Amino acid sequence: MVFLFSVQVYAGQFELVARIDEGLKELSGIAFSQVHKNIFWGHNDSGNGTTIYAIDMTGHIRAKFQIAGAMAGDWEDMASGPCLDSAKTCLYIGDIGDKKGLLSQLRILVVEEPTTLQDGILPMKREIIFNGEGRNYESLAYRPEQKDFILIAKKGKRHAPSGNNPEIFQLTSSGILTEIGKLDLGGEMASGEDTLVTGADYNSRTRELLVGTYGKYFVFNSALTLLYSGDIPAIPKAEAFAWGPGGIFVTGEDVNPELYRLAPSFLK
Repeated sequence: MVFLFSVQVYAGQFELVARIDEGLKELSGIAFSQVHKNIFWGHNDSGNGTTIYAIDMTGHIRAKFQIAGAMAGDWEDMASGPCLDSAKTCLYIGDIGDKKGLLSQLRILVVEEPTTLQDGILPMKREIIFNGEGRNYESLAYRPEQKDFILIAKKGKRHAPSGNNPEIFQLTSSGILTEIGKLDLGGEMASGEDTLVTGADYNSRTRELLVGTYGKYFVFNSALTLLYSGDIPAIPKAEAFAWGPGGIFVTGEDVNPELYRLAPSFLK
């Protein structure tokens, strides 16, 4: 797939693809469309309403959709893929932030991906409600072959950072949350912000899990063994990571946030 735009190469062999319109000043989650070529979806962080945005590869917002009946809690990440109950494509929005560790319920909002890019309202198909057990999650990945979700704790029950090996969880479509292990982000070689997971995405073709922190990206295989990792560009609050056309994409919370892509020749 070829994109007709100029790029500049930055740290870790990432290319600057675009600057995103100012309508997204706290871009916390992105997911590439399964319906519209060269379009990705994004949303702002907490306190910014219940709107998702369709964005093209030049960074322009092509359409906005309000989610009917949704709560404006703490939206932290999103994913795209086949619907749980049909062959259509759905968007999964993670209202999974719990910075104070006080919420009894977290949720994933499920909507069908719109087939036309015109501003409108999307009905919510369902909510997957679960007990987050006092943890703060900022990352969500959907595994379509298993019809489940991966969540990684950024902070634990007592509000402390998860540390070198954050807890990783499986969430079923019926809302059952199970810890499946600790995610190795480099052991004693990692510290501080390098261990705070802010975004994730799953590649259903390669069955690889992408995980991002404020300063690094990590790619794991289906057994959660680390395959490779690297630095990301210096982005203010890098919280949005996704697999997309030609590689790995990352952006963050800023006015006119920059969108970067890991150059394909440097993917393993």
